[in-house]
Amino acid sequence: MEKNEHSFSAIYHQFWKRAFDFRGRSSQAEFWLPFVVHRGIEVLLYMLMLIVYMMRFDEDNVFAPYIIPTLYYSLIIFSLILLIPEIAVIVRRLHDVGRHGWWIVVMLLNPLLIYSINGINYLFRHQSASNFATFFSFLILFWVISSTIWFIIQLSKASSEWTNR
Repeated sequence: MEKNEHSFSAIYHQFWKRAFDFRGRSSQAEFWLPFVVHRGIEVLLYMLMLIVYMMRFDEDNVFAPYIIPTLYYSLIIFSLILLIPEIAVIVRRLHDVGRHGWWIVVMLLNPLLIYSINGINYLFRHQSASNFATFFSFLILFWVISSTIWFIIQLSKASSEWTNR
């Protein structure tokens, strides 16, 4: 590799160049640099929404009610644009550490499991079944937290000598 292939702009360009490529491998830098940039942009959008939300109580500010939805929809559009490219780089990163790309299903199911806790608590809202709901909710949270930690460890590993799975 040339020296400038390790620059931030080259790595970020590579992220978008391989946005729909689910084959091959991606290094730690090819995963983590865009990930940190994208999460930073999301944090900035959230902070702007919070600032504008706090400003909306000012009687002279007539634009705040329009800015908050604009920022919110910008955040949703930004997240949707990044969905497929980030899934692709995660699959390639999993290949790089010797894991099958289908392991991403574990992480894609976790949000559904979190939302299912509300449904479980609603279904078992009666006092006689509340202990079961609490226990089952705890099991789901334990699974989500432990699988997320495992996933982060896998994505942080150095490249392996395995062939792509």
